[in-house]
Amino acid sequence: MASSSRVFILAFVLCATTAHSSGHSSPSKGRKHTKLWYSFTASFGKMSGNTTILQKDIDNFIRNKVMPQIDAFKLVETEGVWKGQTEDSFDIFVLSDNFSEMMKKMQDICLLYKTKFAQDSVLLFYERAKVFFL
Repeated sequence: MASSSRVFILAFVLCATTAHSSGHSSPSKGRKHTKLWYSFTASFGKMSGNTTILQKDIDNFIRNKVMPQIDAFKLVETEGVWKGQTEDSFDIFVLSDNFSEMMKKMQDICLLYKTKFAQDSVLLFYERAKVFFL
């Protein structure tokens, strides 16, 4: 993704429904239902213009910029499409019960990546989530 001054932030807010109205069975005993949480996903491209960003640079970014800010997250290698071209990319998935704090952290991480690696945009979206710890 080449450089630009925009970051696209898409917000998908899903209405929470009860287990009965959604058609899903009730949680089993032993599961601890928590308060409302949010799921955040940020998608990062691995191209800067016509140049592939080195994996060691991405690893350093994750280790030095993401890990100090976020205690737990899932990192998934993906393939995206940008302007009709496929592009290797990666997604970071995060769950948080503190919307404001995590949104700020995720926006900061996305903007830093966008600037550091000359991206047109970084996709960040969130949705409400029901979370169970077993």
